[in-house]
Amino acid sequence: MTTFNNALQDVWLNDPVLGAIITRMNVRKDKSIPLMVTNGRELLINESEVAKLTRNEMALVLAHEALHVARAHHLRSDGRGGKPEWQIATDCAINTELWQWAAYEYAETSGTTAGNQDLPIGLSAEEYYNLIKQKEKEKEASPQSGGNDPSPNGTPDNSKPKFSGAVLPCPEPDLATAQAEYQQQMMEAILLGEQAGRLPGWAQKMKANLTVKPKLNWKVLLRQWMMNKAKLRRSFERPSRRQAVQGSNLILPGKSGRTLGKMLFMVDVSGSMSRYQDKLDLALAEIKSVLQLFPNAEVRVIQWNVGVVSDTVIHNVKEWFWEAGSGTSIRPALKRAKEHRPDVVVIWTDGWIADIPDKVLMPTLWCITSECRTLARENCKITSKLGTVIYV
Repeated sequence: MTTFNNALQDVWLNDPVLGAIITRMNVRKDKSIPLMVTNGRELLINESEVAKLTRNEMALVLAHEALHVARAHHLRSDGRGGKPEWQIATDCAINTELWQWAAYEYAETSGTTAGNQDLPIGLSAEEYYNLIKQKEKEKEASPQSGGNDPSPNGTPDNSKPKFSGAVLPCPEPDLATAQAEYQQQMMEAILLGEQAGRLPGWAQKMKANLTVKPKLNWKVLLRQWMMNKAKLRRSFERPSRRQAVQGSNLILPGKSGRTLGKMLFMVDVSGSMSRYQDKLDLALAEIKSVLQLFPNAEVRVIQWNVGVVSDTVIHNVKEWFWEAGSGTSIRPALKRAKEHRPDVVVIWTDGWIADIPDKVLMPTLWCITSECRTLARENCKITSKLGTVIYV
């Protein structure tokens, strides 16, 4: 294990946060795995295969595994953990980052990167996964398909070694517990990095997200946003006092509160959201509140995953069921929403969406639901350009 210890020291020198992540995991030998695997708590190694690596190669694989944990890939598999496409997707997301850092000496093609998979650079694991699945479908549909070989040219290149590890789902069955454990793990690694005197940019950003404190309760923000978007209602039941003071003979309507014409809730019921039943219940509670706050408004609820699951105008929610399951694609639901021409749109989602549009031409509030605020902020690509964003 001398090479392992020396390589770990190199990781510490290059990025102490990644070094801390590896150091605080339990290392366990396992002959059944190809090289090295992590589930966030443990680092499993095949001792005989690891012994074949040089010090630089070992450092690269250790940093690779630590980045899997830092990017929470062990918490984001959502049932895809055993699929080779998910492994390729997560590798593309982090190996490209390692390559760009140029922190280690390596063979240029020694691993799975976006470049050697003919994929764009800089995407999340979920986005890479969707692109890989799409490429597979296109290849199967092509009459000149060369089979299921995932290599770009249809012929696998076995002439060069692949120094990649892998990631497994977290063994903790309770997601909230696993996410809290992840937050603690990352905060401890960041503090150790600070003590070492070197905190990389990505870790500084993560620390800011870990320690951020919301200024207002999300419910207050939601109500304020809805009231700001509501239009002033005028009524002759309350004539304008200003006109009366000025002595005008013309009677004008006065202000009589605010109202919403059409309000649309888009609720994400994809497979990943099924883990947040309490958040779906919160969405239902807010819909009830809107019905009470704006009794004359048309309130519509669209449930969506890969498409529109249901599209319903509701007047009460005495009996309501969320139809959770399947993947996530928001564009079909947004297209349907635009057809209804709503005054305001509230989108309730966990933020794991690959096909985020460049813009949304409707007044939109994004309610990002996650037990782990850090995970949501780190990986969510929903920005203020798409509307107002709050974290539930």
